[in-house]
Amino acid sequence: MGHANYPKLGAMKAYEDIIRLPRLFGFLQKSLAQFVYVVRAPKSKEGYASIGGGSPLQRITDVQA
Repeated sequence: MGHANYPKLGAMKAYEDIIRLPRLFGFLQKSLAQFVYVVRAPKSKEGYASIGGGSPLQRITDVQA
């Protein structure tokens, strides 16, 4: 997967929690989450770059802290 290219590893776990498969296909849950994460990562990276390179919510949170 190339962890250096995808620093937000928690995002993959989020996909695993969001995309729920029926019990019969539960064994595919992690693989599907990883696939979606890897496929979406370049698009997400591009989107974040277009708004300044990071999450606007993180900047707001940092200012409030």
